[in-house]
Amino acid sequence: MTITQSLARNYLFIAGLVLIVLGVGNAVAALTKVHEYRAVLTATTPQVEAATALVFRGAQRYIPSEARERWEIAQAKLDFYHVVLTSGRLMFGLGIACTALSLIRFRRRLSGTHPSQARETGASALQGRRTGDIT
Repeated sequence: MTITQSLARNYLFIAGLVLIVLGVGNAVAALTKVHEYRAVLTATTPQVEAATALVFRGAQRYIPSEARERWEIAQAKLDFYHVVLTSGRLMFGLGIACTALSLIRFRRRLSGTHPSQARETGASALQGRRTGDIT
């Protein structure tokens, strides 16, 4: 079995790649939308007009203008795309971790050593070098 076939059967490796692709896609899409809605927010100035007809018992009431509503909608969408950007970064990080973990496990399986055996082999090789033995 080739390395490619072995990795294709490794579910952790496949999950890592899928998370990386989805995370990058979410991050790129969210970054473009964040820039778009930031431009909308800077172009739109929220205006609030006092409603003199709706004054009850001295309380000042405000009626939002159309510009204010556009600004609030753009702010809500900007907040949403910040969440999408954060989730994309999280998925990318989890994908890198899953892929790295699967590659480490795959390499250990190829070398045929268990982690506890690798420590013993490394310790015995180090002790052999101290005594002057050449292996």
